Amino acid sequence: MDQNNFTDYDEVVSVLSEGDSFNEAKLKAYLEATQAGTYGERAEKRFKTMEDQQNFIMNNMTKNGFGTNTLKNQLGLGMPQEKAMMAEAPKVEGEMPAAPAPTEDTTTTKLPSFEDIFGVEEGVDRTYTSLGREDQMSLRTRALAEFNGIYKDELTGDTKIEPAVQEAYKNLPEAQQKSITIEQFAFDNFFKNRFLPSSGYTYTKTLPSDIVEAKALINQYRSIGDEDTVKIIKQRLIDAGYDIRDYNL
Repeated sequence: MDQNNFTDYDEVVSVLSEGDSFNEAKLKAYLEATQAGTYGERAEKRFKTMEDQQNFIMNNMTKNGFGTNTLKNQLGLGMPQEKAMMAEAPKVEGEMPAAPAPTEDTTTTKLPSFEDIFGVEEGVDRTYTSLGREDQMSLRTRALAEFNGIYKDELTGDTKIEPAVQEAYKNLPEAQQKSITIEQFAFDNFFKNRFLPSSGYTYTKTLPSDIVEAKALINQYRSIGDEDTVKIIKQRLIDAGYDIRDYNL
């Protein structure tokens, strides 16, 4: 059967129909004549035809100066449709521009100050020996409560002495050992070397070498009861311009 005879829809229906049903024999002959094949075969032909059309468009349009990405987007071959629409969306006059992508924060973090760390004002004299008596007593009272909480046994009332402190106490001159108990010595060591530094204080200012040497000599002559020489040493410091009251002399 010549498929060219089936050019008009009404003619096709008339030829293929006999009574109330199609003529199956003629329908089969029509399909064979057109070589329609199965659904899968027909779909494959359609897809192949579409691919040929796309290749034709791509090859010819790029020769005429059209960009490959632009053509792919128009054919739906590039980015997904939603992204393509966003990329090609026209700008509207008066519309706010899109916010820029967030960038890494390069702001320098401010470092904590001396006051932030220790709760005191920077530049203020934090020397214990320079404080007034009331402030000194307040610090010592706080330190004693902390010392007892760490070293004192609540049941027995005994104070635990660390081995290093015991050794330092044994190395004191005999006269000095008689003037201070080991418990008092332990607290004094705790107060000067642990409590005050942790509270942002120093016990005393850095001593000039003259004062250090003078104190050593004063202790030496006092240990043998020579107060006259002690007075001479103090006077020499005064003559050199020192206020010996600043150094508890």
